[in-house]
Amino acid sequence: MLKLFFLTWRRFGAWSWQALVVSPDGETAVSWRRRLVMLAFLPLLALVLLLHWLGLFADELLFRGERRVVIREPLFILGVPRSGTTTLHHILAQDPQFTTFRTWECLFALSVSARRFWLALARVDGLIGQPGRRLVRWIERRGFAALDAVHPMSLDSPEEDYFALLPVLSCFILVLPFPFAEHLWRVGRFDADLKPDERQALVDFHYRCLQKHLYVHGSEKRLLSKNAAFAPLAHSLVASYSDARFIVCVRDPVAALPSQLSSIRDGLAFFGVPPQSAAIRERLIDQLQFYYLNLSQALATVPAERQAWLQLGDLRDQLDARISTIYRQFDWPLGAEFSARLVLEARASARYQSRHRYQLAEFALDAQELAQQFAAVYADPNIAACLGKAPAMPAPQSIAPQPPPLRVAILSDAAPERNGVGAYYRDLTEHLRDIGAQVSLISPRYRQGRWYGGVPLPLPGDPTQRFLLPNPWHMLRRLRRSRPQAVIIPTPGPWAMLGLVLAQRQHNLRIIVGFHTHFEQLAAINQDWWLRGVRGYLARTYLNFCNRWLFRASDLVLANSQHMVDLVRTMGAHTTGLMGTPIAKRFLDTPLCPLNRPLERVLFAGRLAPEKNLQAVIAAAEALPQLHFWIAGEGPMRPWLQQQAQRLANVELLGWINRSALLTRIDQVDALVLPSTVESFGTIALEAMARARLVVVSPQCGILSWKQLQQGLFAMAADESLTEALTRLQQLDVSQRQQIARCARTAAETINADNLNNWLKVLGKGQLRGIDHV
Repeated sequence: MLKLFFLTWRRFGAWSWQALVVSPDGETAVSWRRRLVMLAFLPLLALVLLLHWLGLFADELLFRGERRVVIREPLFILGVPRSGTTTLHHILAQDPQFTTFRTWECLFALSVSARRFWLALARVDGLIGQPGRRLVRWIERRGFAALDAVHPMSLDSPEEDYFALLPVLSCFILVLPFPFAEHLWRVGRFDADLKPDERQALVDFHYRCLQKHLYVHGSEKRLLSKNAAFAPLAHSLVASYSDARFIVCVRDPVAALPSQLSSIRDGLAFFGVPPQSAAIRERLIDQLQFYYLNLSQALATVPAERQAWLQLGDLRDQLDARISTIYRQFDWPLGAEFSARLVLEARASARYQSRHRYQLAEFALDAQELAQQFAAVYADPNIAACLGKAPAMPAPQSIAPQPPPLRVAILSDAAPERNGVGAYYRDLTEHLRDIGAQVSLISPRYRQGRWYGGVPLPLPGDPTQRFLLPNPWHMLRRLRRSRPQAVIIPTPGPWAMLGLVLAQRQHNLRIIVGFHTHFEQLAAINQDWWLRGVRGYLARTYLNFCNRWLFRASDLVLANSQHMVDLVRTMGAHTTGLMGTPIAKRFLDTPLCPLNRPLERVLFAGRLAPEKNLQAVIAAAEALPQLHFWIAGEGPMRPWLQQQAQRLANVELLGWINRSALLTRIDQVDALVLPSTVESFGTIALEAMARARLVVVSPQCGILSWKQLQQGLFAMAADESLTEALTRLQQLDVSQRQQIARCARTAAETINADNLNNWLKVLGKGQLRGIDHV
């Protein structure tokens, strides 16, 4: 216990200093409001810790008998946050055969000494007419009222005994004031991320706290312990309590996650942490995935008669029947008084309407994206059976899953889905996670018009884009936490270069460079800023230096066309290969819209920049007024395009749209056009092919170098304008256009599977070569 005591206070001192000077989420500056709040909170927390430890040391002198208490057949209510564990706990706590922690014990009286003190004080208060009790109730009505919609509580209500880990600063709720504390995030993945000796010390400390509770309230009673935050401890609990019973509450992740984010939003804001922090949101998503799978894996080792699974709907629709069934399963008596109470609770539960309101959009979440991120959860048979959903289909035979664990980190300057590179690695991450790989996408974030992840600076020549100067400590923490076997670096910007330096410090780590954009070739087009004066010279020098450094440091450089592969060889890459392009799962899984009408609607989607040859799109709109043109994206040419859209009735500027909206737009058009003068590959073209749409591309698009994709593309001739190509496309009959669209879909599925297989060989097996065929 002394070791934990000194470790706690050393940790408290470090966190106190960091709370005043360190970014709370690795992205946001420390505000003066946060400093003021923490200066008030830290002394209060120190006082609570001190009182707990005084009581614990007093127990060592006064109540050593508590060590002999035996915890027999405890009941642990586990689950994921916002899954009904609190409701179930409050109901079962009314059964007199159980004893459970109350809020006042969790916060002020974990020790036997403190419990004796407060219980004695309550008896004295009762003898004089209970003025203290009335004062406490008055404070509760005003202090806890704001929590009623999220987590109703009072000092005498049943509460989670994970607060027993507060004296050792291992209670996960502390992540609200201390979101930078890596120890707390490791506690959130307890069974996987804590060292064995630290894990055992915390389990032993919690066990002692349960003994103290039974010592005071009756060692003959059955302990009722409820902790949604103990899902990451499931393996440890199963190992420590050989005769325990477990009730596991689960809820659809797509509903549970936003509810959890909403429940902590006010707490984060109070401590000066951005409630919409992308960094915290991503960590909570990863952690929630671990909760589900850790529960299922741990309970798989427990006999069926000692475990039960409930979903949130069971507590609303059939509460009394389900609890009665569980009692019979556990061979526990169901007393007449509690049975009658159960009927009343079931009626109240059926009428209950939560006042907790939230929407996915509030947290920049998409239901389809979340469903894909939690594919492994839905595929788990225990969870699927409980949620009433069929397990996910296994991966296609053409995709060979690797034996776990495959751990990968992607270090990129491109925000997910903000541009082609960002979309590529967001999609690759999705596919790798879907087959069980652990992937950390370490990059800036772009959410609802704002950039997150470092100090934003304007990208020369394009004010709509940013490059961000990253926080080295935040990136180092992310790398250490992910413990990758391989690192992918796809950009030559500050995030990637810092990531390279940090990755090179680790041994036996494969470094794979993805070369997607030839910036020097773009220089010939963007002469206004690339080739003039000192700024242009510095930009070219920086890019040349970074690319050569990346190529020398890498084990393999992959490019997305044969031309790009030849180019990186001339720039010093010693091992090179060709990589395919992944397609977002939603583009493959969403049912197709048939292509069965004349050519009417045309879409361009991409960066609004000179290399995209947008003049050709406007010229086609002028020459073909019967076609309606949508232009989606952001970039330096937006003002010019706005003028053209005002002039031409058949041109509509959509601005930048996210991937979900982009999929909808693709399904609404008949053709997508990509008339670029420089285009390394053209990911948007492949995505349109996956949606069985006609795709018109210029000869300069790298996608044409892939033979298996050519039959699904409508290529412009070398001397052909976009107008002429669209006219030629209009002249095809419906059956011919449908045949091209079917070929496009088949080719897209094939290239996606081949590409993923190749990445798995590179990342998992260490095969240092590109895709075998194009």
